[in-house]
Formats: sequence, structure tokens, C-alpha cells
Amino acid sequence: KVKKVNAKSVMIHGTIEDKISCKYAICTSDSVCCDIKTDELEVQQNAIIKGNIKCVNASISGHVKGNISATGKLEISNGAIIDGGIKAAVINIDSKISQNCIIKILPDNK
Repeated sequence: KVKKVNAKSVMIHGTIEDKISCKYAICTSDSVCCDIKTDELEVQQNAIIKGNIKCVNASISGHVKGNISATGKLEISNGAIIDGGIKAAVINIDSKISQNCIIKILPDNK
């Protein structure tokens, strides 16, 4: 188990506890038990995130147990499960997702 990750880009296959801070992250499988701060995030279908996510853009196909805050675009795909709050500037949602969440669209500052 890894305690903390600070890197330019990360591909996560195992369990991480504590924090992830990077420019680009892909969560592929297993569970990530930590908060994630990144510019670009991809949570693939078999991944489970147990923590809050702060990002610019994200694509979610897996399970997120925590809040998601995206200052840019958030894509939620078929098969995604979200247990938490969602706050984003732009949200694209597949009609077949399982969600137990509150969704808030950020105001356009123009």
C-alpha cells in the first residue's frame, strides 16, 4: 500500500491511502481510499474511489464514494455509481447511471 503520491501523471492499479496530487490520473481497478486532486481524471469501470475528487475535467465510469468538484467538464458514463455530491461547470450524464447524489452546476462567470 502506498501512503501518498505526488507526480505529473499516475496510473493506479492497487490500493492507495492518504492523498493523490498530480496533473493526470487514471484509476483502473481496485479501490483508492484517498482524496484526489488533479487536472484530468479517468475512473474506469472496475475502480472504486473512496474519497473526494477535485479536478478540472473528469470521466467517471466506476464507483465514487465521495464528492466530485470539477471546474471544467465532468462526464458520467453508463455503469457509473456516485454516492456523494457533484459540483461542475459542465456535466454530461449517461441516462443509465446509478446516482445517490446532489448535482450542482457552477455558474458561468462570463
